[in-house]
Amino acid sequence: MDNRKESQQQWGPKDYWRAGPVYIRKQLALLLLIVGSAITLLLFGLPFPAPDHAEQGIPAYRYNDPTLAGITGIVRVLDAGGRVRYIGQVAAGAYTGRGQVFDAAGSLVYDGPLADGVYEGADAKVYQGGVLIYTGEMAGNLYEGQGRRFAPDTGIVSEGRFSRGVLEGEGQEFYAGGTLLREGIFSRDLLEGEGAEYSEDQILLREGTFSAGLLHGEGREYTASGKLRYEGQFWRGIYHGHGTLYDTLLGVRSVEGSFVYGRPAGQGTIYHPSGQLLYTGQICGQRPRADAFLGLSLAEVESAFTSHWLLYSCGETTAFVYPYFRLMFITESPVPLVSPTQAEEEARWERQELLDTLKQSLPENAGTEDSAPEEADKEGEVPNVPVEDGSGGAEENGAGDITAKMAATYTTALPQPAFYEDEVLSPETDKREILITQVLSYGQPLPCAAQPENDLPSGRHCPGWREWFSDFAAGEPLQGAAVRQSGQFVWRFTPYPPTEAEGYINELLAGYAGVETMTVRREDKDMSLWYQAAKWGDAP
Repeated sequence: MDNRKESQQQWGPKDYWRAGPVYIRKQLALLLLIVGSAITLLLFGLPFPAPDHAEQGIPAYRYNDPTLAGITGIVRVLDAGGRVRYIGQVAAGAYTGRGQVFDAAGSLVYDGPLADGVYEGADAKVYQGGVLIYTGEMAGNLYEGQGRRFAPDTGIVSEGRFSRGVLEGEGQEFYAGGTLLREGIFSRDLLEGEGAEYSEDQILLREGTFSAGLLHGEGREYTASGKLRYEGQFWRGIYHGHGTLYDTLLGVRSVEGSFVYGRPAGQGTIYHPSGQLLYTGQICGQRPRADAFLGLSLAEVESAFTSHWLLYSCGETTAFVYPYFRLMFITESPVPLVSPTQAEEEARWERQELLDTLKQSLPENAGTEDSAPEEADKEGEVPNVPVEDGSGGAEENGAGDITAKMAATYTTALPQPAFYEDEVLSPETDKREILITQVLSYGQPLPCAAQPENDLPSGRHCPGWREWFSDFAAGEPLQGAAVRQSGQFVWRFTPYPPTEAEGYINELLAGYAGVETMTVRREDKDMSLWYQAAKWGDAP
């Protein structure tokens, strides 16, 4: 009875843990926990960090420890603060063999072979701020041989042969995303020799001969979409020398010839977008250098252009116009125009005159009064009308007198039309004698001509042929003159009588190398360019 009471008092509710409807005795739970922990230790060991190198039996030495000079094997080297600065092989105290080098903060800076404390050998790894920046061969603490380098600031990866820490020889560079950036022959980390550069989309941008990282020599340049823009000679990355510029939309040649500091200049050829040859001669940009023709002849102008000119005539001034380039070549030399229709009519009348003269000179026709009416009935022929000159009748005159009399009849009877619509340059014209005294570019600056330094007018002039020619060529309303087409390529301008209300036009003058340029702007809100004209300046 007493024992039963003692047992009930010994095991009360405080000795159990309740887990829902189940009671677990605390002593039993503790026993199970102890047994489980013991099994875990036996199987997995202590759940604590692994022992350091000292616990693994690697001896540690301080810097300048005299005993280290006699050690060969694997050691740890500590600095004055007790921080590990080297772990690896030593030979007679010198870092020789494979090892790891740490900085003062404990970060790994090198992992690889060493020789007498110098980074030397293959399969080396160099770190910066905990980031691997190089792997490959090293010599004298520098990248030397085949390797791979990573630039943390740009993300660019360089692969190839290194010398003295930089790419030297065959190599490649990659964008941070892993796509190819450039490849070829390098020197001092820059392309030097044959190479190529690419966009991040792996589109070829430049290829050819490089120097100091820039195209220098023969090469090609492409757009961001991969269309060929230029091929030819480069100088320090810019077009310089002989080359070809392409229309990147159509993929055809635009300009071919000499380039100076990135721009076409000198002797060259210009093509139409269709591929047709348009011009061969002096060029400036992608247009003919018109001022180069000052003082030259029409024959030389025609030999440079493949298209036919349009001729504008106003009084003594004639312009040979090339609309595609918006250029006019002006001359004050006589430019004879003829009409084939008029010439044919005149030739027909001359033949008829000769026939009539011959008929009148025949003996059987002499004194025959009825012959003239018969001839007059024939369409287009001149009637044989006797002409009295005080020396007797026609039958009394010789053949010479008859010719003179018929010439007077021909002059009176020949019709004179108001104008002909088929005028052309006379075939008898010597184009070498028609000299270009002025050039004009309408709506665009004159290529390579001197430009005004400011918008202050240098002078004023009344509207004239320059304004009329420019407006008509540009399709603008023509004021102050009338124009009519008198041939397939010929237009004649006739000025209206001047009026008192007619205004003046501001002109801006500039000069260079003896050539004087006149610039005229329209009086609109944008002050758009009307035209520029150039001529040789007045002699001092």
